[in-house]
Amino acid sequence: MAQLQHPSVLDQEGVGVQWQRFLDFNNDLADPHKSFNDFLDVVGLKTLEEHLDHLEELCSNLKEETGNFSRLWCQLLTQAATFEDIQVIWKTESDRSLEAHISQLACLQRFPRLFRDFDPDHEQRIKILGAFTSQEAEALLVSTEPTFDQGSEAAQRQRFLDLQPKLVNPEESFEDFLDIVGLETVKEHLDRLENLCKTLTGVEKSQFGRLWSRLINRQMKFDVAISGLRLGSDQSLQAHISQLAFSQQHPSISRDLYTTHEQRVESLDSSTSQAAEALFLPNSKSETLPDEIVAEGYDQTYLNAEDIVIPTLKTLQDRAAAWRPAKYLAPYTSLIAPALNGKTRLLKELSRHTCVVYMCIRPEQSSGWPPRSEWACSILIDMKRKSLEKQYERFFLAILHTVASFFDTLDELPKINRMEQWIDHSFPKKDRIGDPPFWLAVQKEMKNLPRRPEKESHALLKEALERMRKSTSFLGPTHLNLLLAIDEASQLFHSSKTSDESTFFRTFRHMLTKIPTASGVFAILADTTSQLSKFNPPTHLDSSHRLGKSGRKLFDPIYQFPTFDALVSAPPTTWQQLQSALRLLHYGSPFFGAYVNIAEKKQTVKGTVQDLIHVALEKLLGLVDTSIDPSSLTESQAIALLGCTIQPQLYGASHLNARLVASHSAQCMQIDPLRELLISEYPSQITFSSAANQYLALDESRLIRCIEILTFSCRQGHLGPEDVGALVSRIILSRAMQETMERNKPKPGGEQDPEEVVMPYGYPVRLVDFLQTLTGLSRNELELGSITAPNKKKLLDEGQLFWNHFVGIKDTPTSKDFLCQLHRGAAVHCQSNRYGFDLLFPIYLLPKGQTRLNEKRITFCGVQVKNKLHPDFRSHKWTSSSAKIHLNESNPYLVLFFTLRDPKKDLIPIPRNDKLSITDSQRQASLAFYSLHSLKFLSEGLRKALGDLMDAYPSISALHLTSPTHIKAYVQVLSPLLSSTRDNKREM
Repeated sequence: MAQLQHPSVLDQEGVGVQWQRFLDFNNDLADPHKSFNDFLDVVGLKTLEEHLDHLEELCSNLKEETGNFSRLWCQLLTQAATFEDIQVIWKTESDRSLEAHISQLACLQRFPRLFRDFDPDHEQRIKILGAFTSQEAEALLVSTEPTFDQGSEAAQRQRFLDLQPKLVNPEESFEDFLDIVGLETVKEHLDRLENLCKTLTGVEKSQFGRLWSRLINRQMKFDVAISGLRLGSDQSLQAHISQLAFSQQHPSISRDLYTTHEQRVESLDSSTSQAAEALFLPNSKSETLPDEIVAEGYDQTYLNAEDIVIPTLKTLQDRAAAWRPAKYLAPYTSLIAPALNGKTRLLKELSRHTCVVYMCIRPEQSSGWPPRSEWACSILIDMKRKSLEKQYERFFLAILHTVASFFDTLDELPKINRMEQWIDHSFPKKDRIGDPPFWLAVQKEMKNLPRRPEKESHALLKEALERMRKSTSFLGPTHLNLLLAIDEASQLFHSSKTSDESTFFRTFRHMLTKIPTASGVFAILADTTSQLSKFNPPTHLDSSHRLGKSGRKLFDPIYQFPTFDALVSAPPTTWQQLQSALRLLHYGSPFFGAYVNIAEKKQTVKGTVQDLIHVALEKLLGLVDTSIDPSSLTESQAIALLGCTIQPQLYGASHLNARLVASHSAQCMQIDPLRELLISEYPSQITFSSAANQYLALDESRLIRCIEILTFSCRQGHLGPEDVGALVSRIILSRAMQETMERNKPKPGGEQDPEEVVMPYGYPVRLVDFLQTLTGLSRNELELGSITAPNKKKLLDEGQLFWNHFVGIKDTPTSKDFLCQLHRGAAVHCQSNRYGFDLLFPIYLLPKGQTRLNEKRITFCGVQVKNKLHPDFRSHKWTSSSAKIHLNESNPYLVLFFTLRDPKKDLIPIPRNDKLSITDSQRQASLAFYSLHSLKFLSEGLRKALGDLMDAYPSISALHLTSPTHIKAYVQVLSPLLSSTRDNKREM
């Protein structure tokens, strides 16, 4: 051995041993002696020994011969091989944690001095491995200094790993946590975790990290962890720890649901994440709905296929044609839509045009329709097998061969008959017990597949694809012969309890990457409760991206399939038809209308309405048990209840919008190409608004809680730029309608005709009753301004209101528009106050004895809102003519004015304006409300909540009005120019 130059204090025998070990892995370096000496001088003997331990362990884990491993390792260090070469040869692409470990070892050995001053992340390490000198590497680190956000993310990643050194899949755990809660919440969580570690006496940080890792890994029960942390009987601290651990294991549930300490402990002690989530899992459908009715709905004639199915099919065909491994990560997309919007039904209808291999992998404990595909679940969600890549590949091969065998037997039939038989063979049926015959055939095929060497896998796949394409050639020229469709696909985000590998989803996606270009195969993943960030994350949050592959992307999700209002029938012609629940249930989601059409023959109409209203509430809350305490309502639940009643505009909160679509029945309106922005909305759907109104009306504390959350959302900047006064006015008017409906319920027992059954909190009330609720005055006490006595009498005698929710409009309404709003039970809020009114709702003049609807009987109420003191009264602008509202008849109308910041409690007509024409003054009834206290029907609790909402955008100084003097002084020091100099007298 050549003379090694080290200080005499070193253990020369130990150095000699490590030199031999070093040479085993680095013999192909140009000067291994110098490399060894340089490395040892910088890091010392102990670190050198640990480094070589890691190299030996890496070689063993990769199952590489030492000679082969050594050659490639030296090629990486000398830049003869790139890191991407390493990924391909060692097959590490699905294991980010392993790749980070490799880059750490390589960089430490090449540039040991840099690690004294820098802590580069994985991507930075890959870059500096391409440097020729340490100076160049350092320059790369300095020049690629991350931006603030990226740096913060890298810092939080390192904190996450340092605090939990023994986590299984630590990198993936961090990515998943970050995807769901965002960077700021990750930082807050780690702050709390660090504070917890510091407060524990007698527990070193390393011991805390091991205990915490075992708790999160489900390798230690909660009580045992508490004992190890030496907490004793401190119940408050135990609850804090259960909250921290639960929020890390199940961030979505922790954010969306109120949980008790006992529930969290039971979840933490569950053996798998699936078992833990099942504790909080609502049934996918309400137990109140009979299975046979729900199942029969899936067999009903599909309407508007040309507008829904064909465009979706064309999109999928184009995506299949565009699949290129160099351009896209995998040949799949996701189907984004809320519950009850017909995702499963769409997949079935697509199978009339192409071969859809449908599987539903809902949780084992979940009931509902379609039922769970038991055998497919046993393959895809295999909790016992450690490695699933080969199993997935054999599963896919068996599917291809089984599809080919099926269609080969139907060679003489027309296409339409073949596809009907395929649907019958492969999709669930209401009278069938167990899996469809197709899956039994796939099971048999998979069992009989010969086991071949890895090198033959590509040829086997090519052969199976060719056979499938040939058997489906009757479909004609197409880029899509077979569509793999996975319903309830969120189950793929679990992982095997015996595996240290990634989730089922990432293994499945890796299997898809092996599908060649132009193979005629594509996949689609659908799930109601999964957010977009799971299946289609933004590029910078997708941990599957690697350096050198930044150009590869995901296919855009599909959300534009217009099933909304697909079952709406002809407009009503009579007053009774207008309010009929049977008619109204056909608006919006096709599920409700389809259910009604079947249930009419099987149960009473009143029972059907009650069941569907209950289901609608379950979907809004994301719960089956809707009897939760009002204080437990989450942000997304509150916004869902308000969304389908007053429609606050959420434009700046993509994470909240995603939750609303995923779990609370909001409609997805837009997803930008980078998937950074998602906009949701609650369009006019009286089934949901009736359910929400009933829920809020029965317990005022629920509405107060929703307003409090809305106030908090305003302060966070989650709402659009609309005037908060308009939101307050919508809540006031909606509450007035709730109370008016409550006092004027239809008499029970009189519904002989099914059309006489009405929606709860979704039926007409008299205008005079509504005004009495709003003002607290009797009819005779109502002063309505300049309107003539005959017009006032007509308005109060005949005026009827039928609305229970607000939706936005952009065009000036006409009589016909107001009639359409009446058909849906909707009021409207106007964009940018462009018509002189902020809010509008139709009034129908219904003379006694007349039941047929007539557009000439339409008039309106216009609402003007000013969120300030001493507003200008421009009552001449608040007319039908000035607002360009064209009515077929010159009917009397009503104007309501809200300012709500004036201390006056009086109710008076809007002050006269000399510019108001005589004609308008004779037709215009008006009322002005100057403060919340002028609305006698509001309780003190509601007034306070609404007052806080009105002040949702205060100045910083206003937030500290009640703060101690030293806090006020602190704010003033930080805002030296906020106040006038004459108000800032300093003591000398």
